[in-house]
Amino acid sequence: MVVTSEFKVHLLYPVKESELHAEGWVVKSGKRISVAEMRVSASDGELVAIGTGTYVTMEGVSMWEIGSNAP
Repeated sequence: MVVTSEFKVHLLYPVKESELHAEGWVVKSGKRISVAEMRVSASDGELVAIGTGTYVTMEGVSMWEIGSNAP
């Protein structure tokens, strides 16, 4: 199972009416930690947002075990 450790989006410019194009890729895929980045551009090519995410691979842990620890 993979869980999100951190997710951050920087909104650079407002977009009122435009088609958006998003592109994402894995920067590092490790045994335990992975990092991904993304960029969002408006139809005129202007970069309007960037983001990063950090993900943790938790081997041998089910989603139900994590949920049962909730307060």
